[in-house]
Amino acid sequence: MANLPSENTIPIIDFSPYQSEDKRVALSETICNTLRTTGFFHLVNHGVSHDLVEEVFQKSRDFFNMPLEYKMGYLRPQGSVSLTGYNKIDQERLDPAVKMEVREAFDFIPTQVPHIERPPGFIDTLVKLDLASRDLALKVLHCFAIGLGLPDEHYFTKAHQAVAHPELESDSGNLFRTLYYPPFTPSQIDAGIVRCGTHSDYGSITLLFQDDVGGLEVESSVKGVFVPVTPVPKAVLINIGDLMARWTDDEFRSTVTEEDTAFC
Repeated sequence: MANLPSENTIPIIDFSPYQSEDKRVALSETICNTLRTTGFFHLVNHGVSHDLVEEVFQKSRDFFNMPLEYKMGYLRPQGSVSLTGYNKIDQERLDPAVKMEVREAFDFIPTQVPHIERPPGFIDTLVKLDLASRDLALKVLHCFAIGLGLPDEHYFTKAHQAVAHPELESDSGNLFRTLYYPPFTPSQIDAGIVRCGTHSDYGSITLLFQDDVGGLEVESSVKGVFVPVTPVPKAVLINIGDLMARWTDDEFRSTVTEEDTAFC
């Protein structure tokens, strides 16, 4: 299990050396060594525009603050093979043991981009961040292969062709998601009602852009004990999923997380 004994122990890695081939190997080794112990790291100087991230946050808030009837017009049907649409409260549960998971989400993939008039520019902004995130993800995957000393340093990027070519997206599992945790009064709190159930991500890697609210927690070296992940300004949080852990024969760790955003 990842060794995360207390708050503020998620490593912060400067990604700017990636631009230099002379420094890329050392950067890649640092990333891989981190993933052998924590499975998480904050990436700074990653090249994704902070203004774009902030615009996505604002457009997302505008969408989620629309009336429920409006959002339901874009509902992603329960059990649908479509990867695009609105997810209402408790539409999905990551932990089958809980009674309810109180969050909303909007998902999309580039080959299933819906037309949404309100808020203006919502989808266009999401698409821009999706493309920027894909570019960054490929660079991080490149570092994985270098840091692991694989014979082909492009091994992982070749295995993620749908990331490099969004037009190929169909059932690859790559997904852009914006999340919203709505106000929830103390009188509505009950045992088994959570924001986001305990889980590990299932894919290769996740890129998470956090606002300053926080709420994400990761399991420490003590099973069942979770510690907060304090947001780092202008950083993107990278974490390993189950697929990448299996791919590396558990050399990289897929860490269990939960969401503890306050019910208020």
